[in-house]
Amino acid sequence: MMRQPIRLEVKLEAKDVVRASRELLIRRTGALFVAWCAISGVGLYLFLAGNSGFGWPIVLAILAGAFGPPAILFELAIWNARRRFKQAAHELRPIHYCLHDDGMDVSSVKRSGWIPWEAFQDSVEIPSSFLLFLEKGEYYLLPKRCFERPNEVDALRDLIQTEFAHRSKS
Repeated sequence: MMRQPIRLEVKLEAKDVVRASRELLIRRTGALFVAWCAISGVGLYLFLAGNSGFGWPIVLAILAGAFGPPAILFELAIWNARRRFKQAAHELRPIHYCLHDDGMDVSSVKRSGWIPWEAFQDSVEIPSSFLLFLEKGEYYLLPKRCFERPNEVDALRDLIQTEFAHRSKS
């Protein structure tokens, strides 16, 4: 069934890139963070169970060791996303997309071309955007605020689900 193409003009903003980076970081490192905290929690429990009289300064040091490094890495990733956006902002705006049943047409100041849906390795929908991944971590960011009509968001969601469901069966 041929659908109407969805046309988008995307003017990326720093908040789009930061939100996408934050969401991807949470998705990719969430389990690692939970494991880190669990190991630290066990260490804290063992310390408190065999309290050797060192007291609360050691407990605070253990907690800082448990939660400090992940929090610092998270903030560094967000800072890096903002910095990369500022460096590349002149190359990113505006980007024109035309989404079809068999792929998408991309046109920007720096590049243009056709990308078939088969070229995408994965897709992620976050509350503010769609992320379409190519190989090697490159992705296209389609903010939902750029869709002219709400039904276009649903149409793209259906198109992505259909494409990835079809691919997983073959």
